[in-house]
Formats: sequence, C-alpha cells, structure tokens
Amino acid sequence: MSSALLLFYFQSRWLQWLVRLGPFGLIGLGFLDNSVVPLPGSMDLLLIILAAHRHEWWPIYAAGAVIGAVGGGYPTFRLGRKGGKEILEKRIPKKRLKRVYRWMEEHSFLTLFIPPLLPPPTPVSYFILGAGAMGVSRKKYFLVYGAARALRYGLLGFFAARYGHQIIHWARKNSPYMLYALLGLLVAAGVAAGVWAVYRKRKGEPFMPKGRGEAGAEAA
Repeated sequence: MSSALLLFYFQSRWLQWLVRLGPFGLIGLGFLDNSVVPLPGSMDLLLIILAAHRHEWWPIYAAGAVIGAVGGGYPTFRLGRKGGKEILEKRIPKKRLKRVYRWMEEHSFLTLFIPPLLPPPTPVSYFILGAGAMGVSRKKYFLVYGAARALRYGLLGFFAARYGHQIIHWARKNSPYMLYALLGLLVAAGVAAGVWAVYRKRKGEPFMPKGRGEAGAEAA
C-alpha cells in the first residue's frame, strides 16, 4: 500500500467506524473494494488493525474479508459478462487490450488467482471484469478467486495477529520516508520509460512490442 493511502486511512473517521463493526465492516468494505471503483489497500489495512487488536479472532476477520471480497467481486464479474469489453476498451488502449484478452484466453485460471495475491494498487477489479467478459464460468470464479482471497487474507490475518502492532507502529513512524521512496520509484520508472521510448524510436520500433497475432494481422 502506498504511504499516501496509509496517512489517509490512519486519520479517517470512517476507518474507526469500520473497526467498530469488526468482521461486518470487512464484508461491507469488500463490496466497495472489489467494485469497478476500488479502494486499494483498504481491506489489508482494516484486517491488520482488527487482527492486531483481537488476536484470537483473526480467523473470523479473515473469513469476513474473504466473504466481502468474493461477494463484492461477483457484481463486477456479472457486469463483465454483460458488457465488460466495452468498459475495458474505454480504459485500456486497444492494442494492449488485445494482448490482455489473448493472455486471459490461455490462462483463465491465473487471471483470477494471481492478481488477488499481488500487493496494492493492483487493479484486481479489472481482471474480474475481464474474466467475466471472456466468459469464465461462475463456478470457476467462486472456486479460483475465492481460493486466492482465502490464501491472501488467511496469511495476512495470521501474521497480523502475531506482528500487527509492530507493523502499524512501523508504518506510522516511517510513512513520510515511504512517501519519498514511492515518489522516487515513480520518477525512476518515468525516466526509464522515457529512455526506453527514445531507444525504440531510434530503432524505428514501436514503444510496446507487438504480439504474434497483431503482427500476423498487419502482414496479411
């Protein structure tokens, strides 16, 4: 989670309200976080806070997070089956989207299993939307996505119950340094992307390499 989000969540009143709701707060937040307008890192932070304060309840909190994530992601999945391609085409460049669709067709299991395990701000809702648009079955959604969320929140809840206080204290103490580090990484990534674009332009090649399907279509 980015340090900017940490600073916001630590100072927000609604986070304190969600903490008082316990597992029900996780369920409600899961519906928001897995919608088409997600709240990156919010579920992780709330789970850490809750498990750190009541160690013995961490399995209940983890279960609440899984129920909220899977239940909250299902409307997004259904939306993808009805008109997900049009939504994705408005947000992702067409050439890149073709490669995404090709990858999803070949790795439908990984589409729903890997993104939920990645750290924020991974746009998990886009992968859920894409899985629905590509016709992934409802059974696979619940089994695969549910297993990924159970693995993530189960491990997070377990470690938060053991080390949650240390994690929260360290994040509060070092949040300014985390922000500087994040900004530094963003600048470095921008510089690297600029250098790569100049290099590809000098060689007369596009910024992003084309997939085999696109190259064959152009040749034809």
